[in-house]
Amino acid sequence: MRTELERPTLSVGQKVVFGLVYGVVYGLSTLPFSLWYGLSRGIAWVLRVLVKYRKEVILQNLSDSFPEKSPDEIQLLARLFYQHFADFLVETVKSVSISEEELRRRVHLINPEVIDAIVAQPEGHLLVATHFGNFEWMESRLALASRERVTSYGIYSPLRSWIFDELTFRMRTRFGVTLLPMRYAMIQAIRALKTHSFFGFINDQSPHHGQRLYFTPFLHQATPYHASVAKIGLKTGANMYYADMRKVKRGYYTLEIVPIDTTAFLPYTQENIYRLTDHQASLLEATIQAQPAYWLWSHRRWKHKPRPGDILSTQFSSSKIVSIEAESEDIKGKEGNV
Repeated sequence: MRTELERPTLSVGQKVVFGLVYGVVYGLSTLPFSLWYGLSRGIAWVLRVLVKYRKEVILQNLSDSFPEKSPDEIQLLARLFYQHFADFLVETVKSVSISEEELRRRVHLINPEVIDAIVAQPEGHLLVATHFGNFEWMESRLALASRERVTSYGIYSPLRSWIFDELTFRMRTRFGVTLLPMRYAMIQAIRALKTHSFFGFINDQSPHHGQRLYFTPFLHQATPYHASVAKIGLKTGANMYYADMRKVKRGYYTLEIVPIDTTAFLPYTQENIYRLTDHQASLLEATIQAQPAYWLWSHRRWKHKPRPGDILSTQFSSSKIVSIEAESEDIKGKEGNV
């Protein structure tokens, strides 16, 4: 009997179809990077000019995050983002066949001694990652560095299309990562972190508003942030790290595993969970400020605004809290009049 964490078995027909699709994709992925990056320029133009892919979302996110920049500077950042996003798409295709040697060369791990320390310590280790740079290569590079020395876990959201879901799953597990579905992530993380494991969370997505949200100051905005990662880290006593990825040039990145001193956020209290969440957000903000074009600006990161009952970080000034609370009451009033 299939357990809830096992993936559904493909039928014979699905295996045949997938084999054909995978063969085509794999063949395309073996084409040289120079050709793919040439296509990337055209893809970026199509996305930006013809399709106008999430143009309003991208420009609004950039404008609100960098109020000090002029409209021309915002347009330039948007243009750079579209090109980076197109590069990311073709690099993802290359992930299907990229060799270990090529991956090591293109994602330089600045401090491999941290991975060695993780391997040497038979404890739980929790990595906070983000949608910055090439986050697919980041996950693969870390798995490659720790493979066969410590069990590495990642989280994935199953896709609606079984073909793309299977293709993505195989691509992400090529170098040894054990992927767990999102709906079981928290309980599985708590279990895994009680053993010798390396668990990665990408926690910069916008959380669902079906629960009380925690808002932290991030890029000049009140931003809802997942506090569950900080909660798991403090609850399990896991060693925590931040994956700081930077883009060197097209197709080349650096990756530094930055230890997070969790002793500064003890004991385990709700207040310290929020303080650690604020710290995680500040780490990502510093990365974005250094290279603003390479975050996933097409994501509707600020679709949720504070509402009555949500929790505001103590890092907000008193005047800002008053302003936010007034806006949330206004939102509540408008919804009540609908």
